[in-house]
Amino acid sequence: EYFITRMTGEFCMTHDSAFATLLYDIKKRKFSPEICKMLGVNMEHLPEIKKSTEKIGELLPTPAAELGLAPGTPVFGGGGDASLIGVGAGATELGDTHVYQGTSGWVSTVVDKSIVDASAMIAAVVGAADGIYNYFAELETAGKCVEWVKDHLALDEIDLYLDKQHDLKL
Repeated sequence: EYFITRMTGEFCMTHDSAFATLLYDIKKRKFSPEICKMLGVNMEHLPEIKKSTEKIGELLPTPAAELGLAPGTPVFGGGGDASLIGVGAGATELGDTHVYQGTSGWVSTVVDKSIVDASAMIAAVVGAADGIYNYFAELETAGKCVEWVKDHLALDEIDLYLDKQHDLKL
């Protein structure tokens, strides 16, 4: 949202990003006046919510020069990583599933309704397209844990990652 504002002068956010604020009503597809009132959030300070595929505006001259792009280049809403990684992986139709592994990691399946499984700590988050949700089983530190194992526990028989120490005394 910061970059969109810098590029276009428009103060807005996409539905998937609005969902992440925990102020969003998924059924009405707008910020919830009840939640905002309960939390003391002035709704006049909240941005307009746009679709991920919606053209927000055009690239202003100053940011265009900074980016080396033509002024007037169209700028679209886009979205957050959770919704757009699935799009990039080709998981866009109901039932499509993708696995993401980075610092965090998840398995996500495209569904058509909000699902919450509190016992398994899995929930569906708003997706990039209307009426689409991403049902996520996530581990915030998945890749970071693999890195720790590599750095601290793994044997490195090809001398690529670790300094070998054969004289360890236990």
